[in-house]
Amino acid sequence: MPFQDFISSLSEKDKKNFEDYSKIRGEQQYRIIYETLVKIDSNVSWNDVNSFVIFDKTCQLP
Repeated sequence: MPFQDFISSLSEKDKKNFEDYSKIRGEQQYRIIYETLVKIDSNVSWNDVNSFVIFDKTCQLP
């Protein structure tokens, strides 16, 4: 499934989360993570993608 279709299929709550945080973190980051995960398993959920984005932001060194 293309990334835009994936985003369109999200629940309203998850879509709002994406719209709010993609402005801060960048839509490209979500797209790259989604496309990488889909190569491994085609059954990717929003929680899978969002967990990687959150994990990436919390593990940055000072």
